[in-house]
Amino acid sequence: MKKYSYIIFLILLTGCGFQLRGVRTAHFPFTSIVIHSSDPYDQFSVLLEQTLRAYGIRIAGSAPIILLITAQNFDRSTVGLANVGQTTTYLLTYTVTFELLNVKQQPILPTQTLTIQRNFTISANQISGDLNRQTNLENMMQQDAIQQLLPLLYSPTVKYAIEH
Repeated sequence: MKKYSYIIFLILLTGCGFQLRGVRTAHFPFTSIVIHSSDPYDQFSVLLEQTLRAYGIRIAGSAPIILLITAQNFDRSTVGLANVGQTTTYLLTYTVTFELLNVKQQPILPTQTLTIQRNFTISANQISGDLNRQTNLENMMQQDAIQQLLPLLYSPTVKYAIEH
């Protein structure tokens, strides 16, 4: 009986579209892309290129699709203080603004902004360790932004624009 309930659970889980992170399959309607960024060697651009290459997409100087990254920004705002300034809670916000163009520089996807937010706490007696944690959070936020960007790149809108 346990065996059958486990099989039914797995069928229901996969039926709702659940997939483990990193096991995702994507069918991009293009095989190459141009990426324009104000800083092509920044962390986000490098991670994005690595991710697209892992999906078999070639990063080229000429391609049917141009991903224009127009802005990236990290912001840190104070959310709360505790115990006479001993602990400070911050809200980290990472935004990426981009648009997707065709070869004729016409928009396929209009300008869009992805926003990722995370809370983190800094203790007065562990500042250096907490700042390393902030750097790790920023890296994770950039990876999350890429994971939000990918489905937009293989959306029906993009496929239609390439085919017509």
